[in-house]
Amino acid sequence: MSRQRQDPIPPSDPVLPRPFVPLALAFMGGILYAHSFPVSIPLLLAAFLFLSFAACKRVGTFISPIVLTGILAALLGALRMETSLLHQQSLLYQVQELCANSPYLLHGTVEEIRPGYAENITLNLGEVTIQNRGIDTRFPGKITLSLPSQSLVSMQVGDRILAQVRLKPWQGPRVPLSFNWEENQYAQGIVAEAEWDLYTPLLVSPTRWSPLRGLAYEALAAVRARLPIPANQDETTGLLAAMGLGIRAALPPEVKTALSQSGLAHITSISGLHVTLILVLLAFGLKKAGLTRKQATLLTTFGSVFYILLAGPCIPILRAVIMAYVVLGEAFVQRRFSSLNSLALAAILLLALSPRELFLPSFQLSFSAVLVLILFHPWDRWLAHKIPFQALSWLPRSLMTSTLVVIGLAPFTISVFHYWSWGAIFGNLAAIPLVTVLLPLFYLWLVLLPFPFLSEWLGLLVNLLTLSLWNVIDYFGTQPEFIISLPSPGPLLSCLGFAGFLFLCQPMQPLWLGKRYSFRSHHLTLLLFLLGLSMQGLPPWFSPYRIDFPALGQGDCTLIRTPAGHVILIDGGPPPKDIPPGSAPLLVNYLKSLGIRRIDLLVLTHPQADHIGCFKEIAEEFPVALFCEGAPDMRNIPYQALRQTLEAKKIPIRSLLAGDCIPLDDSLLFRVLHPHTHTLTPDQDPNELSVVLLGCLSRFRFLLTGDIGAKEEERLRQESPSMPVDLLKVPHHGSRNSSSGLFVSATRPRAAVILVGINPYSQPHPEIITRYRQTGSAVWRTDQDGTLQLLLRPQGWSLYASRSNTLHRFPTP
Repeated sequence: MSRQRQDPIPPSDPVLPRPFVPLALAFMGGILYAHSFPVSIPLLLAAFLFLSFAACKRVGTFISPIVLTGILAALLGALRMETSLLHQQSLLYQVQELCANSPYLLHGTVEEIRPGYAENITLNLGEVTIQNRGIDTRFPGKITLSLPSQSLVSMQVGDRILAQVRLKPWQGPRVPLSFNWEENQYAQGIVAEAEWDLYTPLLVSPTRWSPLRGLAYEALAAVRARLPIPANQDETTGLLAAMGLGIRAALPPEVKTALSQSGLAHITSISGLHVTLILVLLAFGLKKAGLTRKQATLLTTFGSVFYILLAGPCIPILRAVIMAYVVLGEAFVQRRFSSLNSLALAAILLLALSPRELFLPSFQLSFSAVLVLILFHPWDRWLAHKIPFQALSWLPRSLMTSTLVVIGLAPFTISVFHYWSWGAIFGNLAAIPLVTVLLPLFYLWLVLLPFPFLSEWLGLLVNLLTLSLWNVIDYFGTQPEFIISLPSPGPLLSCLGFAGFLFLCQPMQPLWLGKRYSFRSHHLTLLLFLLGLSMQGLPPWFSPYRIDFPALGQGDCTLIRTPAGHVILIDGGPPPKDIPPGSAPLLVNYLKSLGIRRIDLLVLTHPQADHIGCFKEIAEEFPVALFCEGAPDMRNIPYQALRQTLEAKKIPIRSLLAGDCIPLDDSLLFRVLHPHTHTLTPDQDPNELSVVLLGCLSRFRFLLTGDIGAKEEERLRQESPSMPVDLLKVPHHGSRNSSSGLFVSATRPRAAVILVGINPYSQPHPEIITRYRQTGSAVWRTDQDGTLQLLLRPQGWSLYASRSNTLHRFPTP
């Protein structure tokens, strides 16, 4: 059988209109602009009304209708973003007013339990009611509550708790990473934090849900009780609860880690795959039952409302349902739509509901994945045409589709997670067919539970498929050869990388062949470029010096970066704790989120655990040019492990003594002030042997003091009776045995930074804080202010606190 000659890539259907594509791009552009540059709402409303009147009266015909419609859509997007920002500000004022009257008697529902900070557990509480002086008030949002781990012996998701707490507005992350926590918390409705009064009882009442959400948890209980699970009970139960019921809280930590590292986390979240599969199967069943297409579609729409209430009406589920509605809309009106047009309509509806979704990785990854599938679908048609045996074409076509999606989303996944799992290319080939078969059988098994004879054999099949799925996830999530660890390229480069990948799709074929190309709907690349600019901005002509003090807990860590690209890391914070297998310590993730690829100078002030921290992991993860230290201590086990790693990596080691100089850039010089040769005695306290560095950068001076005490402070003061500095890293975490009055008077820092976490030593001591403030110093604490980031520019320097999301400027004197 002869075939007609085909083009290299069969063209897609060009006749389908795509009116929502330019509207979606303009709407997103308005959101981006309003997010980056706030605009007055009355001004936006006046401009929208004026242009709408001009369009209706056909005034100003010099503007084409397409351009005018785009401008109106952009104004609507900006107006929606501004109203969202206004609502957030109003909500913040309301929350601040309520928090000022703490303490409260809090009553709320546990919606999520997750690991917290410093060996605590964090609860997300919804349906919160607070009581003060006998007056009950409904709290206007959700609250996070941190509790010691031992207090959660009998607590589970859905429980109602009663506790005496103090409230404060939600603060930013202690260590800011690539993930936008502020936008994510607000999207979830979390607006405040609660501190439990440890001296009051914490009461837990039985689980209480809304009827349909309670039905989901009853189904979870049935899975645990009735499903025959011979092994891996927690893993299989958690997978079924997350995929079929939207209960991700049941996922064990090792499953979450395996899902993340395998690149298969999308199969456990209620996504377009799940919702479309469920609704299409329902519509197909109703149609086979004798209903007309419109009747089946209408009943399926009502069924989706039931599913939303069952799984919980959160933004990811609403996003998936909206995208599924667009697919069902084609069946209802019996008319074919452009897939790209349908995707644009779903984006408009979702962003009109919640414009902040545009800045969350979940929105960007899900819509980008669908976009890749749509634009590269002609490649699938081309491959199907080239394979002679159609029955065998599903494997290479699925492999190509999985490869395109995994590679296309790589810039975003690397930017957020700092690694890329190429094993997901093959993992999806096994996982997605398993999920496609497993979900319908799981729901059928739940329906047949009242009939033991039928549900018993079906339960065996569900259990077998779930175990198979877990084996796939576990294999691709635990094999290190599948995971490539990379630093974050930043949002700008990520968006440009994805935009460049889109140029390989079929609509760009005329451009490859040198033919005339009309940029139409693929102006989406411009949107992605603007998205990167709005999040990061163009690189400034002057790249400032930057000093970071990460809030890692009870330990020291200072990161310095120069305009020439040099990176200096002084101390590694406290030892990493409770890290899931295969995960990286927080400091490693922080360095990767900043795009750091190598470290020029690694300095250990003294070999104690709260300073060695994760230096070993850093030396294994990053190339290090030079390691510097003061007095070694080979009796220290963590130090021994660090030295072994340094020697295995062949990293040069240098000892520092008073009088040494470390020139890094033309304008940056480190002078070593301590330790001296005569102080290096075996019986000396390691704290007193800390390396003390004085950094000199033009007229800016900063002093890093390690953990020295009052005795060595006095030695430094005698050598330099007056050594005023702009920034001082307070000695020994603000201990009472350091920061003597004479030392503080001699240094007179404009800003004093205390690196501290939860500790049993009462650090920092209130007397020390008062002493610095009496000399006019601004005192900053990483346990309260979060990560501190100092930017040095010619006109002065500024200090940014991540938790309070505030910027404080210090002009050059």
